[in-house]
Amino acid sequence: MLVALAIALTLGGGCGKAEPAARITPRQMADSLYAVMAAKYRGAPVIAFEPSYGAFRDLCENLLLNGCDGRVTALPIALAEFEGLGALKYPAGLAGRARHAVRPERWKERRAAGDHRALVQSVCVTTLDVAIERYALPAPRHLRIGDPASALAVLTGAGAVLASATLSSVFVTVHDAEREQVTGCLRAAGLQELRAKPLRRERTHLVWSKAARETVAATAASR
Repeated sequence: MLVALAIALTLGGGCGKAEPAARITPRQMADSLYAVMAAKYRGAPVIAFEPSYGAFRDLCENLLLNGCDGRVTALPIALAEFEGLGALKYPAGLAGRARHAVRPERWKERRAAGDHRALVQSVCVTTLDVAIERYALPAPRHLRIGDPASALAVLTGAGAVLASATLSSVFVTVHDAEREQVTGCLRAAGLQELRAKPLRRERTHLVWSKAARETVAATAASR
């Protein structure tokens, strides 16, 4: 699910001794990479939300490996559009991975997953807006949502963050079937599309920015 909040980005700087490249363990490579790169090479304090037990372990290991565990705050919290008890349902054979669905649930005793059944992990769920207020976290300049299965739910629970004057850009990966709903949330918050990159398996990288809107307005005013 990795959701990363970059508090500020600078042109240089990092954490720890400079290295020629980020060192990332093979497991969950892409999910840890964004947080590490923002902290190590852009000098950004980062808050990273990752509820999956395996992906959270790998995120923490990669932060230690790259000397970024001080600059990146890793939180094992699930973000969605609701608050309460939730469940992460992993694909069979992929328990603990970052790709999963989040759904509300009531407490109940379950059968053991074993080797052939999909694992369901219980988690505490909240919205991004509530998490920032409840835990006194700084308002982000940049927001990265890496899991397309969670993108719409996270954005739906982040209305105050999206509307904040502090927020500059959003980088989100979406399923093409939900792209119109996701872009509707971003557009309503005053962001504009900066770029879109189609991916395999009917997914798209989207970068939306408030700076793009300001640039358009400034250009129109100068004419």
